[in-house]
This record gives sequence, C-alpha cells and structure tokens, in this order.
Amino acid sequence: MPFGYIPDYQEKSFLKDFYFKIFGYPYPPRKNEAILVFKFLDPQKHEKILDIGCGDGAWYNELRKNGIKVTGLDISSYDLNKLKERAKALNLKPDVVKADAQKIPFKQNTFDKVYSICTFEHIKDDKKVFEEVARVLKPKGLLVISLPMKEVPLLTKMAIKLPEPIKKLFYNRLVVNAKNKEDYLNNFNKHYFHYRNYTIEDIKERLKKYNFEIEKKSYNCRFFGSAIWSAYHTLKIFERNKSSETNYKFRNETAFALVAPFFYLLFLIDRWLFWTKGKIIILKLRKK
Repeated sequence: MPFGYIPDYQEKSFLKDFYFKIFGYPYPPRKNEAILVFKFLDPQKHEKILDIGCGDGAWYNELRKNGIKVTGLDISSYDLNKLKERAKALNLKPDVVKADAQKIPFKQNTFDKVYSICTFEHIKDDKKVFEEVARVLKPKGLLVISLPMKEVPLLTKMAIKLPEPIKKLFYNRLVVNAKNKEDYLNNFNKHYFHYRNYTIEDIKERLKKYNFEIEKKSYNCRFFGSAIWSAYHTLKIFERNKSSETNYKFRNETAFALVAPFFYLLFLIDRWLFWTKGKIIILKLRKK
C-alpha cells in the first residue's frame, strides 16, 4: 500500500478505494510533512514512541503497519474512533489513549521518542506540553515536531489586495474577509482552530526553557510547496470547512483528488531544490 493509505472506502466505493491504493493520502502538504517527520524520527521496533495528536490515524497506522510500538494520544473522541475503525480495517491493534497533551498520563522517562505532526498550535498552553514531553521522555530522548510558521504565502498576499468582487469570484472566505495579511492569519487560525503560529524566536525560547536542543531542522511547503499550500488555502475550489472535531467537509472533493498526484510530485521536486525555507518547520530535538 502507498504511504498514507486510508481504508475508508474498502466496502463502499471501488473507485475511491482504488484511488487511495494507488496514490495514498490525497492532501500532499500533510503527506509530505509526515514523511519528513518520520525521516527525522527514524523509528525502531525496540523503541517506545508516543504520538501526540494521533488524530484519525492516517500517520499513526503507518507506523503500526511496520511493527513500531507507538502509543497514540488525542483529546478528540471522534478522531480516536476513526483511528480505531481504520486500524480494524487494516488488521491492526491500536494502542491509544484519550487524554490532554497538557497532562500526559504516563510516568517520567517512559518513552524513547515522541513526535507530533502539526498539533502544538491547536493546544492552548503549548509550553505545558513541552514540559510534559520533557518529563515522559527518557534522558537523551528525541522529540520530532512540525509547527506552522507565522508567514503568509505570496499568492495569498496578492489575492488579499484584489477588489472584493474579484475575490468573491475566485477565492475563499478567508481571503474575501481579509483586508491585510494579519487579518488573513487571524481568519485562518480561527477557521482551523489554531491558537498561534510560530516564529524562530518563539521556538528557541521554548526549547531553552525546557532543555531541548536542535539536532536538525527542515521545512515543508518550500518553493513549489508554498504555492500549492497557498492555492489550497486561497482558491475557492479548494475551500474546506473544519469542525471542532476535526471533521473536514470539502467544497469539491474531485478537485482535490485530481490535482493531488501532480502536486505531490512537485513536493518531491522541492526536496532537491536549493530553496530551504518553508511555511512549516520540522524540528529534530534532543532532550538534554
């Protein structure tokens, strides 16, 4: 199966299931992000690993399929039920717990590694989560996280400045209702239930306080990826709504499905380009 195969349509739709079996997860920015996180994580079968914000299991199940001892943690009952449904369809036995990452229900020095894929921005007190991760990690343990940067892509900045009638024709509500990039970020964070975006200064301040040091860093949504990320979050055709249970509803699922393979190819090309900055940072952190 391809990376990020989701068994949601095994008994419902031959065509949709066939698509997932060929192309995997249909949202290239998140798929590429998960691959970069796992590359830094380098999970081994003898290690105990914690997934903070395991969500609906799209990436959690990837590790379980490969025999990795990963425990999933999430506060959403909806997502955990979806994870269990998918695990059952894949003949996997999930190890998950419903809990708040601000109070992780495990003893000190429990895990060899912890990872989290774009979750910290959804948590009200992310500093408490850093503190908790430092507690449950073993000495010299590894934390791999991805965090959204406080940046607005060029295409989005240009769209914001257009006359409102044109914006209403081509762009989503986040753009239509934004007068400047600060408005857009506020709209974006509210729409996707984010408490914050990050700057390098924010990150360094947190790492210093909780005794983590950066071993490696990388970026998702670089050159082509930034334009793709912007298109998804700017153009009306890709508009999607998100409930507090993280259940997405798409304006046009077909549009997502048709462009995803081509867009993912551009993400692969991005990895070989000289352009190293991006909209989402991936950090490999070592507990001191």
